[in-house]
Amino acid sequence: MHVDDIADRIAIARQDELDWIIRDMWADHTNGLFTEAEMEALDEAARTRRGAIQAKAVASSAPQRPARPRRAIPRSPDRAASRQRRRDIGQKRWLPPNIASRLTQGEIAVLSVMVREIVNHGVCNLPNDKIAGLAGVCPTMVKNTRRLAEGHGWISVIHRPRPGQKSLTNLVYALSPELRAWIATRCRRIGGKFVPTAKTDLERKNRSGIGLHHDRYEIVPRKKKVA
Repeated sequence: MHVDDIADRIAIARQDELDWIIRDMWADHTNGLFTEAEMEALDEAARTRRGAIQAKAVASSAPQRPARPRRAIPRSPDRAASRQRRRDIGQKRWLPPNIASRLTQGEIAVLSVMVREIVNHGVCNLPNDKIAGLAGVCPTMVKNTRRLAEGHGWISVIHRPRPGQKSLTNLVYALSPELRAWIATRCRRIGGKFVPTAKTDLERKNRSGIGLHHDRYEIVPRKKKVA
């Protein structure tokens, strides 16, 4: 074997391979296949490689800072059921067509859950995990969709932080005229008349100084006529 080939093998050899290469190298030298100069060069290459292997072993055995545990990514236990929930709520037309056409299927599902709560209760105060479960998406999709809808001016979001405590859930109201008109149509389709809801504790205190929307509505069932 040529001297350059042996040097290339030494440069990439593992510890056990290096021992066999050195043994064969000295056997060939004894048989007169290598000159003294070639043997000195190969021996120097072998010592260099052995030192590099030992240094790497020492570095790997040194105590290292423990790695931070990776945050578990929440996933739906039944992804097929989640997809079906997204499709079902999107087909119920809780959003006007000109808004729904600008959103993805997951965003439509999230915003539809919020609008459904507004139709039924005048405000959506569900936590992110609850909205995500009803819409068949992840909590991150809920946050992104709410931020997107607020940026387009479709909804108004009131954040309720509490210093030193867990924040209360956000309050989501319909803001754009087209969405409010669509919600009114949905309410009339269900039946009933509109009356302002009672003020919440947040509206009475209003410690944060944020302007609140008092023009939300709730559904009041029609009274049955007595025969």
